[in-house]
Amino acid sequence: MFKLAKIGQAAFKIAIIVFLPFFYLFLFRLFGTFLSIVVLLWILGSIGFTIYAFVSEKKRLFLRNEFFKNDNLFFRYGEEVFYRAIPIPVKDDWSAEESGKFGYKIIDRIQDSFINSYGSNPLNGSQVVTIIGATDRERPSDSRGFLKISFAGTRGAIFSRFITFQVLGKNVVIHMLAYLLGMPKLLDIIYFVITSPFYILTWFFRWLRDEYSIYAALAKEIDNSFEIIDMEAYFVSTKKNIADCINEELKVQGLYTEKLAQIVNNTFNNANINFGNQSFGQSVNNYGANYGNMATEIK
Repeated sequence: MFKLAKIGQAAFKIAIIVFLPFFYLFLFRLFGTFLSIVVLLWILGSIGFTIYAFVSEKKRLFLRNEFFKNDNLFFRYGEEVFYRAIPIPVKDDWSAEESGKFGYKIIDRIQDSFINSYGSNPLNGSQVVTIIGATDRERPSDSRGFLKISFAGTRGAIFSRFITFQVLGKNVVIHMLAYLLGMPKLLDIIYFVITSPFYILTWFFRWLRDEYSIYAALAKEIDNSFEIIDMEAYFVSTKKNIADCINEELKVQGLYTEKLAQIVNNTFNNANINFGNQSFGQSVNNYGANYGNMATEIK
């Protein structure tokens, strides 16, 4: 039934793509000279701007800094498919500054490990490892740093990790988030562009305010088996890499215990992502079968 529904959706989009150019031509001829020019400019302007916006979207994925509003952090990177927070107890005699230095050492160790272990072209794809800032537009003074690790597969899917930390009392809390972008389909792109004169006002101003991503809206599926395999391989390998980095830094700082190491390892062992070809929407549970309990607190 799911495949039949997708075939039906594709047939509908093809019909609209074929029909709309004739409809636009009819509208152009329907009105007088002035209105015809207005209609023509609206249609061509909407389509032209939509093409520009889509092409520029992917470039924005590689900008160093991000801005967001409300709960839309890292919205252009697709669906949030993973979130974990690990509280790491530090030494009683450590100051907040010393705890902060410990947090930065964990981030630096993870960054160096990804660069040295995977390089820039793992699995014939591409990897970007860099420090970025994320700023709340409603409170510009609140800007926080994240280690961004993005892997783009050979067919266009993108899996991104974001890692940061906070000092809270005698704990350093490590936050880890992951986002997934699928592969935009040519049919969906053409349909979105050709229908843009009808819908552009629903997203135009949000796009200008940097609150909406056309690319993320269209990149909703991974429907290639090899791309799924590559994404799974990268996810499984890199989650072990992060856990090892944290445990190694714990040993260097004299904080390592078997119990704490088990907490760190379980954080990743209990995290599974289905990279299948199901669409994902407002809820991560719509994409694949089960991501596990995203809200589990590590105690």
